[in-house]
Amino acid sequence: MYTIDQLVVLARAYVAATGVALSTVSLRAVPGNDRFFGGLIAGRDCSARNAERAGNWFDENWPDTVPWPKEVPRRRLLPKEITRHGVTYTRV
Repeated sequence: MYTIDQLVVLARAYVAATGVALSTVSLRAVPGNDRFFGGLIAGRDCSARNAERAGNWFDENWPDTVPWPKEVPRRRLLPKEITRHGVTYTRV
């Protein structure tokens, strides 16, 4: 999972590279919460679930033409669903 500081770096880099508003990135990464990244920048905390959602969104939607920020180690992208021992798990 990315830290809050790493999520802020990713959000700022994404906004700078794409021109998409921070509130729009928030809504895409954490549906229903247009203030997610603004809150993190302001020093607010977030749930582990929302942090994971936001990190997964960046992993899945980072533009191929934009370099990933060097200060944030990139995670290996896992499949949306994985089946182990006959049980299917879905990533949030």
